Amino acid sequence: MSDTERKLRMFEGLFEANAAVTSSLDRDEVLNLVMEKARELLNAEAASIFLLDEKTDELVLEVSTNLPQNSESKIRFPKGLGVAGWVAANGQPVVTKDISKDSRFYTGVQNKTGFHTHSYLCVPLKIKDRIIGTAQVLNCIGRDEFSEEELYIMEGFARQATIALENARLHQEELEKKRLEEELELAHRIQQQLLPEYDPQLPGYDITGFSFPSRWVGGDYFDFIQLPENRMSIIIADVCGKGVPAAVMMSSMQAVLHSLTGLNFSLQTTVHNLNRYICLNSTSDKFITNFYSELDYTKHTLSYINCGHNPPYLFRKNGTVEALLTGGLVLGVLEDTKYAFSETYLEPGDIVLMYTDGVTEEHNEQKEMFGENRLMELVSGITELSAGEILEKIYQAVMQFGKDGQEAEDDLTLVCIKRME
Repeated sequence: MSDTERKLRMFEGLFEANAAVTSSLDRDEVLNLVMEKARELLNAEAASIFLLDEKTDELVLEVSTNLPQNSESKIRFPKGLGVAGWVAANGQPVVTKDISKDSRFYTGVQNKTGFHTHSYLCVPLKIKDRIIGTAQVLNCIGRDEFSEEELYIMEGFARQATIALENARLHQEELEKKRLEEELELAHRIQQQLLPEYDPQLPGYDITGFSFPSRWVGGDYFDFIQLPENRMSIIIADVCGKGVPAAVMMSSMQAVLHSLTGLNFSLQTTVHNLNRYICLNSTSDKFITNFYSELDYTKHTLSYINCGHNPPYLFRKNGTVEALLTGGLVLGVLEDTKYAFSETYLEPGDIVLMYTDGVTEEHNEQKEMFGENRLMELVSGITELSAGEILEKIYQAVMQFGKDGQEAEDDLTLVCIKRME
């Protein structure tokens, strides 16, 4: 083969490698094709790729052609060690006639593979200015060492390998994004199925609840459960966590809570049993903040237990504001937690506002939180509105305070109880 023919064959090999890169998104398959083509065209005994493990700062043998591995685990060694390690650390290629005479030579790979290297050509793999590994061909056949021209060709193969790696990474990210979107959509559907379909119609009361889910979470919950003797259970809760696991946990809590309320237990017994169930059926890093209350709409009393939830506010007709704090720990931490309860009388015109932390913890561009003070000030000025109008005003204010039209950082869930005058 003439020199011109050989050069043409090498460039044809690069085009073939490019075709391989664009034909598949299987990282290992493409890298093996590219490096086998490099080994073939540069007439070398073996070719390989080491990739940098950024967590350990080690080079790991990911691809090899004609290079035996006697070890069950992947060959790895610190970046900076050996010739390949030096190339990875410095970003410069190395071409040598006899690697064993190079002071940087590391025998560890040779000892593990049993492959003896003489002539050696190693180039860095780069994505922009970031080095992600090295590609090398070993032992040129029929000549003493690799040429400058072959170095240039090898750098072309290294670029093809890098493109293959980047394509595979982007493809994997896209798959992960799609999987996450499907999971979030499922969490959203689960969450919506938990929420009441209708507002309760109780004599003398205007009661409503809204949940505005963020795309990234599925853990907020509110509910209205009719009880005997003219009472209604009104609940708001928030699971620690996001996505499907949070939504499933909340779904489980709802099922247990509906079962417990059907047994007509006392307030404290209901919450105690709910906490016990969650402790026994969740991991230590999962818990639920919960405000559980029972409204007697003939006696106009609200009994409640606050399980580590943002304290609801009672806006009195006379202008004072009370935080409903009595209770105990969040649900799911300690099985034997004792919960205190409290009871308050609702006068005509009084308003109880329940909310999750997505309301008060919404941030603006200056990293300030909406906060409890803004919430109390806002509601104090709109107490003449209906329960639904109050919640709508809160939602609008929080959205305008945040990124103005952008998606909320967290679920925004609100419940309003207003005793009519």
